[in-house]
Amino acid sequence: MDAVIRHFWSLYLDYLKDFEEIKYKGYSLTYLCGFHSFVLNNRRVWDKLGNPSFTDHIKRRINDPKEIQEAYDNYYQQHTRKEQVDHTEGRVVIHVDKLLRFPALTFLKYFNPDSTVQLKLKGTSRKHIIANHATHKKANKAGSKNKFKKRSKKTAAIDKSLAKNRLIRQQKLAKTNRLLSRIPSYFIFDYKKDMDEEVKKVQEQARKMMQLYQSHHLYGDEEFQKWFFIKIRAVINYLEMYKGFLNDVHASCIILSNTNDYKNRILALIAAEKGIPTICMQHGIISSEIGYTPKIAKIDAVYGEFEIDWFTKRGVTEGTFEIIGHPRFDQVKTRPKVPESKFHKTLETDPKKKTIMIAVRGNIDLDNWRRLITKISSEYNMNILIKNYPTKAPHPLTKEFDFVYPTKDYNIYDMFPHVDAVVTYPSTVGLEAMLANRPVFILNKYFDGYTGYYDSLGELAQTDPEKLAEVIIRYFKDSRFQKYADQIICDFLGFAYPNQGKSGARLKQLINRLRS
Repeated sequence: MDAVIRHFWSLYLDYLKDFEEIKYKGYSLTYLCGFHSFVLNNRRVWDKLGNPSFTDHIKRRINDPKEIQEAYDNYYQQHTRKEQVDHTEGRVVIHVDKLLRFPALTFLKYFNPDSTVQLKLKGTSRKHIIANHATHKKANKAGSKNKFKKRSKKTAAIDKSLAKNRLIRQQKLAKTNRLLSRIPSYFIFDYKKDMDEEVKKVQEQARKMMQLYQSHHLYGDEEFQKWFFIKIRAVINYLEMYKGFLNDVHASCIILSNTNDYKNRILALIAAEKGIPTICMQHGIISSEIGYTPKIAKIDAVYGEFEIDWFTKRGVTEGTFEIIGHPRFDQVKTRPKVPESKFHKTLETDPKKKTIMIAVRGNIDLDNWRRLITKISSEYNMNILIKNYPTKAPHPLTKEFDFVYPTKDYNIYDMFPHVDAVVTYPSTVGLEAMLANRPVFILNKYFDGYTGYYDSLGELAQTDPEKLAEVIIRYFKDSRFQKYADQIICDFLGFAYPNQGKSGARLKQLINRLRS
């Protein structure tokens, strides 16, 4: 572990133990609050972790990541039902949130509506509705100003094509939603109770403990205290709501996304008390040391051998993870393809040229991406597409270079068949592109806690954008290097995602085994 990560986990353990006595109905709430989110979203706190003197502020110094996993194992074992429970007649519960990302086809093909339920958050907040209304109003106003501008015949034709595509997608979505509605949905806020009095009692207990730490480098911080009091309320409310749901629905197995989200973490705890097995789906590549541990679910469904090695080194018990992959990757080979002519016409790219897709994250590393594009274009004439995440807005670099195009409404699975290579930062897009049989090049970035996920790609992963550009150019110009690079990617997939059969089918087999 580097110093920053060691300091993070040491601070985490201090937090767990220092406030361990803040309890609600026997639950120590610190284990459920999700300390990751506070530190990662607080730049001021995170920056302090890089200071060597930060060690002086820590009581419990972690030297091995296994120590934090051991603390959580002990906590969850205290709340795990020991005797075997027969759940063969119960329902499979799919906890649907933004990280689960199961395609509609997965629900329709592998989950029987008679034995499956979806657990969701209810509705949309009024604040969100008002914000959306304001956005649409502003967009409509802007549109009204521009509607009289003269458009070329070419632009009009493209707009008409895009409108037709949107209509087709809307019709398909409506049909899919009708089919998905056969799987019953439960909404967690239907189980909400008035917990104000209980919350205030626990918050008062926390407030008294905070007085003991007024000079503490973190606990004395007003922002931390505000976050902690908010989390106490949220955790108590979700504990009661999930208990209410599982008292109402006879569950045989529960599927979760990331258990470092406090809601999934709480649901896994209540399930353990009832003897209900849980499966946590890996929602993305493990590129950071923070975000995938501590492991909490009964089984973690992982991508490949990389994760098994990684979890084992961090003290996760053997046999509590299984190579399943992820059902959304099944789309790589099953999703209908957009015709190539239509693809190039919509994006206004030249079908006679090679095309590469670059996946970026907003304006992060903007100068490095600019240098990469400049270098490639100096030696090779090609179409360059930029997939901007998380927004669909055109990336600034599409305005700087006339041969760089935004990807508009196309998602990555629509684009993979029509691009000749994919370039990305250390993200899950790289793995997905390889599964779609595309050559992949990584603009590597070594940050605090980077796991080196793509390091085994050798020359295909570079930290210098100009060197990476040279590798990309060589791939397109040198057939021998192309074969060499393709073999590297094949070897990488053999370790990172060894079973390329249908993940949905493997998940179904695991569920059946846990229920029997």
